[in-house]
Amino acid sequence: MTILILGAGESGLGSALLAKKNNYNVFISDAGGIHDSTKENLINELNKLLLNEKIQKKQIKDLKEFNMIMNKDINDPSENATRIISKILEN
Repeated sequence: MTILILGAGESGLGSALLAKKNNYNVFISDAGGIHDSTKENLINELNKLLLNEKIQKKQIKDLKEFNMIMNKDINDPSENATRIISKILEN
């Protein structure tokens, strides 16, 4: 779904970032045009959102892998803490 935002002022940009954070496609229009500095700020904020999303996905993946390793360790007492830590650090 695409959200159309009219106005590239502070409220419009805030709305665009919120919509993007919630996985909507965003189209921003402003009758007076959008200043280059405003475009740059918006791109920087969107990049931060994307980076945070990637970090969160990696943290979730790492946590799932950690839980899998820990569950294996419970079932296999021969595993030791050093080996578990090295497996986590490999990923």
